Amino acid sequence: MTLSINKINLITSNRIYFNVTKNDNFGLLKKSHSMKKIIFHFTVFFILLIFLFQQLSYAQNTKLEEANHKEIALGIINQASTCALITIDENGFPISRMMQTLPTENDFIIWLATKPNTRKAEHVKVNEKVSVYFTENQSTGYVCIQGVAELVNDLEIKKSHWKEGWQSYYSNMETDMILIKIIPTAIELVSYSKGVISTEENWGAKKIFFTN
Repeated sequence: MTLSINKINLITSNRIYFNVTKNDNFGLLKKSHSMKKIIFHFTVFFILLIFLFQQLSYAQNTKLEEANHKEIALGIINQASTCALITIDENGFPISRMMQTLPTENDFIIWLATKPNTRKAEHVKVNEKVSVYFTENQSTGYVCIQGVAELVNDLEIKKSHWKEGWQSYYSNMETDMILIKIIPTAIELVSYSKGVISTEENWGAKKIFFTN
């Protein structure tokens, strides 16, 4: 009888030990699984953080580069005394002519003056898409403005863009002169003196787009 009781105690002890050990192992596995999940989520978070930092850094560098290129382009435009205005004629061909420049602000809106009955004015009435080409002094660099043009005949605006010496061209500012306002959609820029060079693949210029 004593032997049987001892056997029962031994079996019970073994079962208790097995259950405790089993529970301990399960707890360890559970902790290990939780730790793996934490490490996984931390790794994903860290990778996303690096990716976001790279994107922000790239965006910031792109913004700074664009601002620098705009400054270079504006300098080339305002140092030029003349530019070439390219319009599209009634047959769909581009026509280029030399024009006197006017000061350009940071918005890159180009203002030019002409007579109301000129070909360029008639072209703009039919096709608003134009280009304006400026060359860099003492260099092979250039700026090409692509944009949409409109004719402006407001007397006060014309007065604000009037240049001394134009009396010989426009005897009556109100009737003999009209302005061409060109709102930019894109700029193409090359300036070897400022380190802005065309691409090796297709000789393409640096291009900046405007969202108006």
